[in-house]
Amino acid sequence: MKKALLFTFILVFATINGQASASQYKQQSKSQQNAAMIKFGPQLGNNVSSRRNGVYFEYKFQEALGIQSGLLYFKDMYLLTETDDIQSIIKGKNNKTDLWHVVTPQYITLPIILRSYPGAARQFCLFAGMEAGYLIGGQRLTGDANTNFEKLRKKIIQGESIKKTELKDIKDGVRKMTLSMVVGFDYEFNFGLLLGFRYTKGLVDVIKTKSSALNWTLQPTLAYNFGKFL
Repeated sequence: MKKALLFTFILVFATINGQASASQYKQQSKSQQNAAMIKFGPQLGNNVSSRRNGVYFEYKFQEALGIQSGLLYFKDMYLLTETDDIQSIIKGKNNKTDLWHVVTPQYITLPIILRSYPGAARQFCLFAGMEAGYLIGGQRLTGDANTNFEKLRKKIIQGESIKKTELKDIKDGVRKMTLSMVVGFDYEFNFGLLLGFRYTKGLVDVIKTKSSALNWTLQPTLAYNFGKFL
């Protein structure tokens, strides 16, 4: 919570600072200003344990402040254990009696994100917001001390064919609706490419258990702004 409050303070400060540097924007033509108010296009955000891909749409209701939404497919990985020593399983040092489960639920998510653009060029952005998700499917994999967790994690993310159990067998343990906090930053190049980082933290537990890990994501993001062609 302290991190969220700190980021919100930085976001507000950056917005106020950005409003004081508007001379370059005011020199643009009316059509250029209108085009700069709208952004849309594909968005990708993948790391070693999750995928978040889809499309986004943004409208800048002020010169240095915009609101973004979209529709994203989100697949994440959660480690459930029957022991409190989660790290021992990740490192392959668990006892033979310890079982673990990798659950990979898949969601369609709808983000609502406030974006601030400090500086006159309006290319760097700080953002924060919320994201709601709805469960559309998923799978479960069970392992023990003889199963290498790291190798199976790579196979799951790479989409390799391995023996899994359908998520419907444990549907009572996975929430259909999720709500997450999102913070991050990105930079838009003159030709429309956006690069950045995004941190997502669930505000409710996706898996209804106390013995879980890998329940947050830090992802590099890649997107393109087709609004450049308007």
